[in-house]
Formats: sequence, C-alpha cells, structure tokens
Amino acid sequence: MDAIDTVENAVLASLAAAPTASAHDLPVTHYRLAVSGGLDSMVLLHVMAGLRAQLGRSALTCYYVNHGLHPEAPEWGTVVARAAEDLGVPFVALDAGRIDSADGGLEAAARKARYAVLATAMEEGDVLLTAHHQDDQAETVLLQLLRGAGVAGLRAMPASGRFGPGTHRRPLLALSRETLAAYAKARELVWIDDPSNSEQKHDRNYLRQSVLPLLRARWPAVAGTLAQLAATCADEQQVLDGAAVVDLAAAVADDSSLAAEAVRSLPPASARNGLRWWLRQQGFAAPPRARLEALLTDLLPARADAQPCVRWQGCEVRRYQDRLYAMAPLAPSPDGSVSLPFPSTTNASLTLPDRSVLSVERQRGRGIAEHWLRSHDVRIGWRRGGEKLVLPGRTHTSSLKKVLQARGVLPWMRERVPLVLIDGQVAGVAGVLVAGPFAAEHDAPGYTVSWQAGTPICASPARS
Repeated sequence: MDAIDTVENAVLASLAAAPTASAHDLPVTHYRLAVSGGLDSMVLLHVMAGLRAQLGRSALTCYYVNHGLHPEAPEWGTVVARAAEDLGVPFVALDAGRIDSADGGLEAAARKARYAVLATAMEEGDVLLTAHHQDDQAETVLLQLLRGAGVAGLRAMPASGRFGPGTHRRPLLALSRETLAAYAKARELVWIDDPSNSEQKHDRNYLRQSVLPLLRARWPAVAGTLAQLAATCADEQQVLDGAAVVDLAAAVADDSSLAAEAVRSLPPASARNGLRWWLRQQGFAAPPRARLEALLTDLLPARADAQPCVRWQGCEVRRYQDRLYAMAPLAPSPDGSVSLPFPSTTNASLTLPDRSVLSVERQRGRGIAEHWLRSHDVRIGWRRGGEKLVLPGRTHTSSLKKVLQARGVLPWMRERVPLVLIDGQVAGVAGVLVAGPFAAEHDAPGYTVSWQAGTPICASPARS
C-alpha cells in the first residue's frame, strides 16, 4: 500500500471509530481543522478535503491560529488560506492573543492559548481535528517520562477525547512523519518549515533532533514502541480511574470539594490514586510526588483548626471543616483601603483586579433596593477589619467577621469576597447576603450582586 492509501485509510478509520461528536451521541455536524501550515497539518487538510464526499452532511472548515510569536506568522496564515481556497475549504484566521509564558514555559503557554481560542469556535456536534502523529506521540511520552509522570502522564495524547461541547480527534496519530512526508511528496504539497523548530532550547525540539535519532539508530521502531506504551498506559489508567471512582466518588460534593476522611480511610497507594483522579476531574495537573506526599502527610492530618495549604505549579489544595478544596493559585488579598465604583448600568459586569467577575442584575423583591443606588455613594470594596452590619430581620449590628464565618464563607475567601458599600456602610456581601436595612422589599425593584470567583466561596450554599 502506498503512502496516499495508507494516510487516507488511517484518517477514514479514525473518523469511523468515533462517529459521534459529544457525550450526547450527536452526529458530527462540523469538522474544524486546525492547520499551522506545517507538513503534518497540510497533509491532514488535503486528506480531509478529498474525503468530503464521504463526510455526509458534515461541514469542514480550516482554522489558522496566529500566536504572534514569529514575525512571519501572518504570512504563514496567508499560505494556509491559499491552500484552503485552492481545495475549496472555508478558512478562518484566529488570534491567540497575549501569550503568558510565566507559568509552564513558552511551549505550554502557546499550546494553552491555541486550544483556548479554538474552543471558542466549538459547538455541540463539532469535532476539532489536529495533525499530531506517531513521532509527536513518542516525543510526548519521553517528555512525560523525563518529568517523572505516572501512568496518567505516559498516556500522552489520546486519539479522541472531549473538547468543549464536542470532541477532539487526532486521526494521524498512528502514522509516522516519514509516511506523511511521503504523502506530501506524492501529492506535491507546499508547506511551511517553522525556523523555531530547529531551536534546541525547547525540550521537544531537543528530543526530536538530538535524542530520537540516536534511539532510532539502535532501535528503528522506537516511535511505534513508545506509542504502544502510551496505549497500554491509557488502558491501565482506565482501571485506576475506575478504582478511584469506587473509592471516592461519593465523597465529592457538588462544589467539587472532597471529604478528607474518605481519603484518610484508604491505603496510601489508593489514596494517592484517588487524589490524582480528583485533581484531574477539576482540570489540574497531578502534583509532583513530593507534593502528593505532602497532601497525605501534612494537609490531611493537620489539626482541625489549622488552615493547611499544599501548592505546586498551577494549583493549590486547602482544607476546611475536614474537606479538601483544589483551586488555581489565589491572587493576593485585595487592599481593603481601595474601592471601585459600583457598576452604573443594569445587568452589568465588572472585572475586579484579581480577574474575578462581579455581576449586577436587576430583579424584583431581591437584592439591594433600587432607591439606595440612585442618590447615595455606592462602591465595591473589601474588608479592612472591624466592619459591622445589620442582618435581615434584626435591629442590632453584627460583626462582619462573625457573619462570614456563620455563613460558611471559606477562610481564604473572607478577605477576598467583594462588599457593597453604601455611604461607607456594608450593604451586602457579593453572592452571600444583603444587609437588612438595604434589602429590596417584596415586589420592589432591587439589584442582586453575584461574584464569579472561579472557586467555591462558601463551604455550603450561600444564602441571599
């Protein structure tokens, strides 16, 4: 079988293996193809264009993401657009926006930004296609191995998985780059060679150019062997995940917090497996072994009134009332001496300094009474210490500190939760309560203030 038949058959087999595009078993309505302009993605674009007659009613669109990391990136987008036009495939250019490499390096940041912008194009019934191949898989396995990853990491890249409301598939994953190059040559394709691919300061490039050639010289089938290892680890991880579900699923609350006692009751190996599973369910990378051990030996046995925290890159786990909470690293507590103007329009949103979002919605019989917002000084602020307020149904003042404790606001959120201040008085705590004197009466217009913090605010559902 020549390279053309090999590649086309592999893509057809991949698409046929997963005919639906979401957990709801929706038929595929749209294939969204990410094309960088490199050899691999140009091959996939050409193959998918040739298979349109076999895709039924499924649409096909080509996407190019400009990361802004190379001065020639706009010209590369033009090359991709021209290829798509020649093949009669609709083309869309996307901008990845600002690439923040402070956390995880440039490669990881660019990948995160690329997938984030592609996700904005996805709808239910959509399938994102990327051109990762067997050599990419081998590099990923080696990278994970050298980083000390466990079974979950050594799974490397799955052939198919959920992506937003649809799925993400890698139809070339079983094919070598050599096979794809033979296809490109046979079809006389034009592609772009990104000069940054030769910079060995990047780990993946170093493996590709210096390590894998040495391994191939001794073990010619090394890429296929490493791909088989990834597939084996994927099978084993399914078993481990199944065990974690049995051990801990009932201990996970609606807010994703985990009962510490359930973890303490497990043998150490099962506890480690369960913690890794719980963190992955929330989108966090598994911690390094030392941090995982710290969860078991420092965080879990800490005294009941302690507020222990274990951190690693991109995540921190805290404990309160014997439940574990995983979250992205919290920004420093806001300066209580600083305040912001209250949003001036109905149903408005305000992005706060820590990038959380405050939302104001006009409702009847709920929230802060509208008349307070018309002729008073209304601002958004934070705790400074010593604040008091009058709770609904009471006449005496209560300490805000004690009210937040009683309402179950998590200790690390008490300094961060925004306050609505009217003429300097606490009129409300965003997403938690409205002070009695400021509350809208039954059926009277009012404004509710909610807070999207990206992490739980209260240990139990907040009352309003």
